[in-house]
Amino acid sequence: MQHSFFVEPKPYAIDKRALKRRVLIYLNVHNSQFAIRYFNRLKSIQQNIVLKIKDTARFQSPKDAFRFAAKSLNTNDNTHDSNNDYDECWVVLESLPHLHSEIQQVFEEGRKKNVHVIFCNCSFELWVLLHFRDITKIEKTTRPTLWNEMIITRNLSELDILEHISIKDNMKAAIERAKHLYKEQGGVDSWKANPATNFFELMESIFTR
Repeated sequence: MQHSFFVEPKPYAIDKRALKRRVLIYLNVHNSQFAIRYFNRLKSIQQNIVLKIKDTARFQSPKDAFRFAAKSLNTNDNTHDSNNDYDECWVVLESLPHLHSEIQQVFEEGRKKNVHVIFCNCSFELWVLLHFRDITKIEKTTRPTLWNEMIITRNLSELDILEHISIKDNMKAAIERAKHLYKEQGGVDSWKANPATNFFELMESIFTR
């Protein structure tokens, strides 16, 4: 009797989507349209993952953004994304003083529900400017001063900024600068400090895993 291993195996159907890591990101930042353009640019750089970006900034609080993210990992309805579709879920928040108690709750719930929480204090523009220079812990930043340095002082258009921050060497520099600032401001508790960000955690997940 012929053994089964002599029979030529049939090829398995391959789900091409399964070959790429899928990352879902909820944005809760003031300049969400620019942030979306930034992540869309990343898609063209890092093509071995699938990025899905959702904007929750308008009329939504950090807790609302987190609630959407957590629900997306625990539902199979047509309104939210299924947990079978994504390998990771992230929420990007701006850590402003009047939101600190709310963000503290988001961090605590995120650890329980496997949602990664990213903060920029005081705004998403902090992460953008780190592509251009070091920022020290003694600088007290505001959204207008961060944006004005790029648009007015450096005389850059949004396209110029996107081109600059899309260069991998500039991104690597931003990651190292953000790490240094994060450590200077106290690490895991630095979300209360201005300036500080753990945005590098999201970038390392996208580009190094």
